[in-house]
Amino acid sequence: MLQALEAVDLLDRWRRSCQVGSSNVWQMHGRWLRPPIILADEPTGALDSKTGAEIMDIIRRLNEQRLTIIVITNDQQVTEKAK
Repeated sequence: MLQALEAVDLLDRWRRSCQVGSSNVWQMHGRWLRPPIILADEPTGALDSKTGAEIMDIIRRLNEQRLTIIVITNDQQVTEKAK
């Protein structure tokens, strides 16, 4: 998940939010780093084709790490890449 955050330029924001120090925050972030399921609703819907391909590559790599990802899409190209 950290690589996915870094790929979309959100890793620094996530790290700053971890500095709160509360055990509840750490528990929440631990769960967030390894969620049981990721729901992706139209993950490429408003993106250019290059960025959409990068997002689909991130989703593929996360799935290779044995994360369950449910993608909701009307994009036939995204559908064809699904397992």
